[in-house]
Amino acid sequence: METNKSRGIYIYIYIYVQSVSKLTKPGFKVVVEKEAGLNAHFSDADYEAAGASVVSSDDVWKNSDIVMKVIFTIVLIYYL
Repeated sequence: METNKSRGIYIYIYIYVQSVSKLTKPGFKVVVEKEAGLNAHFSDADYEAAGASVVSSDDVWKNSDIVMKVIFTIVLIYYL
């Protein structure tokens, strides 16, 4: 998770490394876009160690039956 409290912006990643093993255990193939976890401090190696394949954005779209994509999420928190 990347935070910028001065602007009240929080950026989240929606597939955590811990979730990868939960999906691969029953037999799902998990493909993660390169550097998808950097803002959450997850490396590509973290995802690979959990069982995911780390590929380019084009390969995600070409070789996936189901795609979970987050375009942009902002949670604004106003400090009073």
